[in-house]
Amino acid sequence: MINLKPFCEAHVARDYGFSEPFAAGGYLYATDRSICVRVPTDLPDATGRVPNAREMWANYWQPTTWTDGPLPAVTTPAMVPCETCAGTGKVATCEACDGQGWFITPDAAAHACRECGGTGLGKPGSGEEGEACDACDGKGQVPNTGSVEINGVRYSIPYLEALRALPNPRAWCITDDRVLLVRGDGWEALVMYNYA
Repeated sequence: MINLKPFCEAHVARDYGFSEPFAAGGYLYATDRSICVRVPTDLPDATGRVPNAREMWANYWQPTTWTDGPLPAVTTPAMVPCETCAGTGKVATCEACDGQGWFITPDAAAHACRECGGTGLGKPGSGEEGEACDACDGKGQVPNTGSVEINGVRYSIPYLEALRALPNPRAWCITDDRVLLVRGDGWEALVMYNYA
């Protein structure tokens, strides 16, 4: 059985149906509103507030010409240097505000520090002797959350990597609406394009 939980939205109200897979019309769906994966199921349809998966698939599952085989290879690194610490894994305290992120003026008004923008951190790369960077847990690298282009359309790297982890992707296509459709052994998926 395919684990659909990674395709659900992690930080959403549990009563709306995006945080757990749900059954509808003979399929078990998982979605975070940018990617949706479905597998056949015998489970009864979910009740309560769940996304209208049938309408979504009717709107977007409009294959044009399928390309046989797995998705094209993405030649981007899975990890990239952390922007907060410039890849050092360490952050320094802003010297201008002593790490406070703000100043109190003589008239008792608080103002964000102009040097650090209110973060309390020194400039990226200035923390070789500082504390471990919270953004990357001191590792100096973070997951690549960027996008790549497939046939002239940009898609999120984490979504493409998640699809590659599913069993035997067999065919894919891009619809006229720029939605990426992918079929594999026992599953189907659609991925919305990146707007940026």
